[in-house]
Amino acid sequence: MAQSHLRGQYPPGFQLSEVRLADEFGVNRDTLRKSTRALREAGWITTTPSMGSFVAESLPAEDEHQRNE
Repeated sequence: MAQSHLRGQYPPGFQLSEVRLADEFGVNRDTLRKSTRALREAGWITTTPSMGSFVAESLPAEDEHQRNE
């Protein structure tokens, strides 16, 4: 999904649907939850209680640095 963010498929602020993403990537929801947890820890997504998960408004600092090289 990080690469999809870079290509603009998931713009900043985009709300992520667990069901849709599991279907799109052909994985079960448990696998998707593990992936989204890793993306959240890396700063790619944010989660707001009672609202859901969203693509982060800006790239994590180290990934933005690598993109500019």
